[in-house]
Amino acid sequence: MNRPEVITLDAAGRPGSAIALGQLGHLYQMVYSFSTSGGADQFACTLSKPSSYRTDAMNPGRRVRVTLGASDIWAGILDEPQPSDSGWQLSAHGAGQMGGDYRADYHTWGDGVIDEAVNNAIARGLDWINPGIGTPAGMWLGQKADPGSLSVPELLDLACTRGGLVWYVSTRPRGNVLSVTKLPTNVNRLLVANGPVARTLGGDINALQVNYKTHLPQPPGVRFFNGSDAPNKNLNIPQFSRTWATDDASIARHGRMESFLNLESAPPMSEADARARGDYILSRYQRASFAGPFTLHYGQLLTTGGHPVNLAAEQARTCCRLLLSDYGYGGEVIPGAPQIITGNYQYSVDDGVGQIMPLQTLRHDFESLMSVITQTRGRGAGDWQRR
Repeated sequence: MNRPEVITLDAAGRPGSAIALGQLGHLYQMVYSFSTSGGADQFACTLSKPSSYRTDAMNPGRRVRVTLGASDIWAGILDEPQPSDSGWQLSAHGAGQMGGDYRADYHTWGDGVIDEAVNNAIARGLDWINPGIGTPAGMWLGQKADPGSLSVPELLDLACTRGGLVWYVSTRPRGNVLSVTKLPTNVNRLLVANGPVARTLGGDINALQVNYKTHLPQPPGVRFFNGSDAPNKNLNIPQFSRTWATDDASIARHGRMESFLNLESAPPMSEADARARGDYILSRYQRASFAGPFTLHYGQLLTTGGHPVNLAAEQARTCCRLLLSDYGYGGEVIPGAPQIITGNYQYSVDDGVGQIMPLQTLRHDFESLMSVITQTRGRGAGDWQRR
């Protein structure tokens, strides 16, 4: 299999400034990675040169391109190199982290704020391509932030995390292309695990006591309450009630495990609506997950057609179905084919080995899932049901 080449260019990315590090000396211990959300994440290698050696190709701030054949497979910015007894330790942060060097500057807080902030950063020098994000379903902004108070990745995280979205900067031959999409659910990879794989259990929570704010009974023909309308109630004190949401099938299989959901900060609601929120959380929660990591050799990561993928050119943001050998998978109320989303992908060039770390989504963290459902405010009634 061909070995990737590493090229550095000046901060402006001018082709005439390109220098291949492999022409300066032997490169070894080369590792690069990708993350979801983000994109190209980290790069590291060792240049076999004495500490007295220095060239412009090693200067911090230069653009780094990792190429395989005619394609760029990783892009980033070079950090300060460090000398050592074994050579120069080179590192770089990837295209997915470039946005951290730029502040989110905008004029209007609203549906178009993401495109405005990203395009303004690109105009100031951010090496991204923005085809246009728009307002994807599930985007959530919350309370207005001051212009410049957030970095570009922080603004993207704010818009994505509560709506099941993910932002990703894909390294392509034409540049670093930004996109905002739903978390992948359609399987596009088959991961062959040739040994037992343990799962991480988040807890069989299947009963929620829901505390919620109730509507006060309103006397006929009275639009607003006053003291004479309800003399036995202190109308300045909110009225609360409790109900239960349960997953009976899970209780029958795993026994009862309770938790508490506080909806006091939400607007007044009926008992049915409060129970519906609890039922929705229980339906979204995934009790067990494959936390990984998965170490991959050639032939263990396949396309859905069964062809081995090039591990050196793989990235994150894929959805893998696990093909488990000699493993007694079970214990679920509704069993299904196990699958994971690639949260982090790392490739070691010297070893020819890839590593996948599954994405731990909100569905695996019950406390975070409850926080998202109870705090999210959207574009109209029932918006929390689309999270």
